[in-house]
Amino acid sequence: MPIRALAVALLALFLAAGPAAAAKKTKTETGSSGQVTASLTYDYKTNRYGIAGFSNARVSITRGGVQLVNETLGKECAYCTPWPASGAQKGVSSVRVRDLDADGEPEVLIDLFSGGANCCWYTESYRFDENLNRYVKKLLRPGLSFPYVLNDLDKNGIPEFKSIDYRFAYKYGSNVDTPRPLRIFNWKAGKLVDVTVGFPTLAAKDAAVMYKGYLRYRKSKDVNVRGFLAAYLADSYNARNGPAAWTRVVAAYHRGEVKKRFSGESGPFGRAYLKSLRSFLKKLGYLRQA
Repeated sequence: MPIRALAVALLALFLAAGPAAAAKKTKTETGSSGQVTASLTYDYKTNRYGIAGFSNARVSITRGGVQLVNETLGKECAYCTPWPASGAQKGVSSVRVRDLDADGEPEVLIDLFSGGANCCWYTESYRFDENLNRYVKKLLRPGLSFPYVLNDLDKNGIPEFKSIDYRFAYKYGSNVDTPRPLRIFNWKAGKLVDVTVGFPTLAAKDAAVMYKGYLRYRKSKDVNVRGFLAAYLADSYNARNGPAAWTRVVAAYHRGEVKKRFSGESGPFGRAYLKSLRSFLKKLGYLRQA
């Protein structure tokens, strides 16, 4: 199932309401690689619509037969209510154990969901520190609105986190009017490093999708295209085609397509939109990739 379709399906389950139809159950999801085994255990209840809620999420990590982590989740950040990203669905796991930096030592990723219509997916990561002889924990947020995909995109033995740039959400319109451009990360000692500019072909493909969306709706009387153009421009800079994309955006301005105002919308519009967009892309680092 495509990752966005999975996210929508999970959200429908999470937000379902109805009378309880089953007693509390406990489930454990596991993953392993080499001498490392990790598990996520949680309680959940179901109702006639599906998954109603989760509690008591707990992580255990064993390395070389020795348990080094055994802790309850839930205090990592203000919004972190740890529901498993799997939604307790059969055949879907919230636990990944994989060597993220090709150093021979597997890391542990626990993918979680805190509820909400348009966010919030996050990941608890655990990296073994030989000097401390223990796991170091870090909160990751590769894609706040949808889960990431972990693949070795450039076939160099190191997997990438393929996600989206959530910073574009609501910037120039509503959630549905502000698609997010591609964002790709590598793992480095418990931190995510943005390497999107190193994948111009993928960025160009995403830019084409954004531009197609703009073309589809630019003549509509009730669809805002400022978000499509913003994402298209960001992708284009990562695809090393920023100047040409700017020409298209300016042409859209001259045709009045970024001046259209709809009930309940906030600006900027017109020339102010162009100024804001340039400043925004510069702030996020896209313009330095021209």
